[in-house]
Amino acid sequence: MPLEGMDRRDYLESKFRGPEGADQVYARVRQFATDSGLDLDFDAIKLTPNTFDAHRLIRWAKSTGNQSAVVQQLFHRYFERGEDIFDPDTLLDVAESAEMEREVVARLLASDADREALAEEEEAARGMGVGGVPCFVIGGRYVVQGAQDVETWKQILSEIDAALKNQAGESGAAP
Repeated sequence: MPLEGMDRRDYLESKFRGPEGADQVYARVRQFATDSGLDLDFDAIKLTPNTFDAHRLIRWAKSTGNQSAVVQQLFHRYFERGEDIFDPDTLLDVAESAEMEREVVARLLASDADREALAEEEEAARGMGVGGVPCFVIGGRYVVQGAQDVETWKQILSEIDAALKNQAGESGAAP
């Protein structure tokens, strides 16, 4: 993907094997969002951005206790308003709305701060099988890709529980 992002439709068609695949996947996503009471505006999203700097901002927000606010703002601005979360001004607005110091974040974004650490984390995640979002890593070992319904989560957690109990039984340790 280019540094700044790519056309959203081109990205989806490439990821989901053509226009039909993209339409099928996003019909399910739209329905899931509607059923969950989320007001998403996929038509407003023109670009699939490079989110590296957004992830750096999320990382920095953790140290100030504002990580949830930053993630919520990024989600709102991208999925509900179609804003470009690659754009430094958008990221600075997000930081400021989450009560982070705009000038400090501007200096960090202009620097290479945490680029190497984040790249290493991304590589480790890919090594675990993470290929997109949403993705959940449970216990540092189990990777669950994609949005799942409640029944699927119950099954997944039941299988993980059984696997942990089996491993504990083999080693004689508690899970």
